[in-house]
Formats: sequence, structure tokens, C-alpha cells
Amino acid sequence: GERTASIYLVDLYNRQNKVSQAREVLKAALAKSPDDDGLKRLDTVMRVSDPEERAEKLREMSVTMQEASMESALSAAKEEKDPFVRAIKLMDQYLRRDDLAEAQKWLDEAVKLDANRANDMNFRFALIKGDWERAKKCVDLARNEDLDRVGGLLYDARLANAQGWEQINKNQADQAGVFFDQSVRAAEQVVDKLANDAESRALLGEGYWWLDRRSEAATQIARAISLNPSNMYALRARCVELWDRISSGGSGSEIANMFSQNLQQAYAQMPWDVWLKEKMDWLKEQIAKQQEFRGDEQEDAVKVVARREERRAKDPKDVENLVRLAWVYENREAVRDLDKAQSCYQQALAQSQTGELLGQYAGFAQRTGRMPGVEPYLKELAESLGKSGNGSGYSLLGYYYMMVRD
Repeated sequence: GERTASIYLVDLYNRQNKVSQAREVLKAALAKSPDDDGLKRLDTVMRVSDPEERAEKLREMSVTMQEASMESALSAAKEEKDPFVRAIKLMDQYLRRDDLAEAQKWLDEAVKLDANRANDMNFRFALIKGDWERAKKCVDLARNEDLDRVGGLLYDARLANAQGWEQINKNQADQAGVFFDQSVRAAEQVVDKLANDAESRALLGEGYWWLDRRSEAATQIARAISLNPSNMYALRARCVELWDRISSGGSGSEIANMFSQNLQQAYAQMPWDVWLKEKMDWLKEQIAKQQEFRGDEQEDAVKVVARREERRAKDPKDVENLVRLAWVYENREAVRDLDKAQSCYQQALAQSQTGELLGQYAGFAQRTGRMPGVEPYLKELAESLGKSGNGSGYSLLGYYYMMVRD
């Protein structure tokens, strides 16, 4: 509806850093519905001046609104008069809650009422369960009855895609490629016949992606999103694409926010998906870290140090905590202690010899006039690690020489 479109535009404009446009859209929506609690909460969030804090609050609000929307949809499904439609809607709602037992109950009811009409949901449930025999029976029915209007080809593409994902989740990339190749060949035929089918283009995009045909994948994923921005396969495909940019370290806050938005929408429809669940767990961890980092900046500095030093004592190998503690000792005036900050960086490097961590330590040393001490420390670290057969310290030293040379 118009309200949903307004909320979507507000979020979109905010992610594009077009805050004034976002506020104009929200202002117009509130003028039409001044008593809408959701819009009023959104207005409060959009008044937050800090971009990162505003983005975080929008993510939290999005989750709350999705949960409320799901409860509303479940109530509406229970009130549906048509027995078949009610069974299908309830099955879908329980799937979204990852309640497979209750979903199975309503699916069985729908199949009894009309097996052909229920075939798509029956097939979907078989893919979720990894019941390939049951899935193949659904494919046969779709092919014989032409339920997908392309002689079962869309079912073929979905089945092979699901089997490919099963192998991806098992870290069996070579075997996954076999299935994704099958999915692509079927999806290409569907696209030839149904050019505006979002699902087949999303399946094609995912297949191309895992077959390392990235340019073709991007084209198909973008087309799928444009055809149906809420299609679960299209959303998952976009998440795969965005995750690659995030995991390679080449993304900024805009990409991270786009990933968060697409991920939450995809997961709301596919909570059983292993890959999406892993990424949702990661996202929750990141949000928790951002909240904690904001606490490092805004809470009482003495309490922050006490909290992070306590964690350091419990787990001296927690590199992330050591780096954040170093930041606190360097940047919070009330507890500023550059010797302690340096100690934290060095303790972290003793645990993890990465170029990124070395860059952080070198940056600190440069800011605080401590560059002369970096090389001797790295030599000492390399010798210490080398005694146990660990050569990573010497690699780190070589990387440092490259840094200072450049």
C-alpha cells in the first residue's frame, strides 16, 4: 500500500544519503496519517543526526515492523473463508516462522483439497526438507500438467538450485557447480519463454554467480529485482552479490546497509535457509558490536576501560577487544594512556599477524610519534614466533618494510 511504499522510500533515500528527500516523503505520509504510530516512530528515528546511529535504529525498527507484519498476516490467514486458500496461507505463514511441523499440517490439508493447486507449495516444502524424491514427484506433476506454463522447466531450475545450495552449505563447491549448471540450463529456457519472470532470472543469476560468470549474474539479479523486489530468490541472489563485496573488504556503509535491508527481507521469507541464517547471525553480531562501540565513545570512560580490561583478563587472545581498548586509551581524555594503548596493539599482534592489524598499529604509532619503536618490536615478535616454527612474524616484518617504503 501507499504507507508501505512511503516507508520503503524513506529507507531507500536514507541509504543513499538523501536525508532531506527521505524526510519530505515521511512528512507527506504523516500529513495523510498523523496518528500512525509506525510513521511517528520512523519520524523520531529520522531526526537522529548521526548517520550511523540513524541507520542502526532504522535496522532495529525494520525488524520490529516485520514481526508486527507477520502477526497481522497470520491473523488474516486464520480468518480466510476459502478452506484451500486458508490452508496455503497458514502453511506459508508457519514456514516464515520456521515452524515446519505446523506448516506440514496445513500443507497436507491443502494437498487433500487440491493436489495440483498445492503442488508449488508441496514442492517448496520438499526443497526445504531436502526430500529430493518428493521434490521430483512434484516436478513430474508440474511437467505433466504444465503447472508452471513451461513444461516443468521452472521446477527443474528450482530443484537443481536447491541441490546446489545444499552442496555450497557443505563446502562442496565442485559438486555444487554440477547442480548450478543444471539449474542455469533450465532457467535459460524459462527466460526465453517467460522474459518477465523474476524467479527464473533470480535462479539464473545465482547459477551464474556460483559458476563464476559474475557479469552475467549481476545483470540477471538486477533484472530480477526490478521485476519483483520482494521475490525471495531475487532477494537472496542480491544478498549473495552484496556479501561478496563485504567479505572482500571493498564496501562502505551504503553497501552494508543495502545488505542488511535485503538480508532481513530475504530471511523473513526463508528462515530455513542455512546461508541466510548464518548471515543473519553475523548481522546481529555486527549490530551488537556497533552498539558496544558507541558505548566506548559515549559512556563514562572509566567504566568503559573497566569493562574492556575485565574482558581482556578473561580472554587475553580477544584481538578485537584489545584493539578497541587501545582506541579508548588513545582517544578518551579521562583515561588517556598511550603506553597502555601501545601495549594493547602489541598484545593483539602477538595473537594475530595480519596486515590489517599491523596497519592499525602503525597508524597509532604515526599519530603518536612512536614509529621508531615499531621496527624493533616487529623484529622481536618475529624472533619469538620463529622459535616455535611460526614464520608469520617475519612475513609481517616484510609487509611493514613494504608499507614504509611505499
